[in-house]
Amino acid sequence: MTAAAGGRGRRSTGAGGAGGRWTSTAASREGPLDEKDILARIDEYVGEEQRLRDRYQHGDLDRDEEHRRLEDLEVALDQCWDLLRRRRARIDAGEGPGEADSHVRPPDEVEGYLQ
Repeated sequence: MTAAAGGRGRRSTGAGGAGGRWTSTAASREGPLDEKDILARIDEYVGEEQRLRDRYQHGDLDRDEEHRRLEDLEVALDQCWDLLRRRRARIDAGEGPGEADSHVRPPDEVEGYLQ
């Protein structure tokens, strides 16, 4: 299954936004995002996650740095999946994706969900 086809069940307490990741401020600057943009971002983050794991396995990254950066990626991925679910729910309900569903919610809001 590709990253674009499934969701993530992980929860993290890391802070998002490092290394060019989405934050509520950054999302506002980027403007509304469509599904294609969100899926592309998910694929980008999954690829980055794999590169980090490879770098750690080859000794190019220490464990603490890998852990911190993976936490950041997990938060960013959770934000993407949250945004995608909200957009799809509105469409399934017969509504168009609204302006509010075109922006990423803050990490503390997204990370507080239980699934």
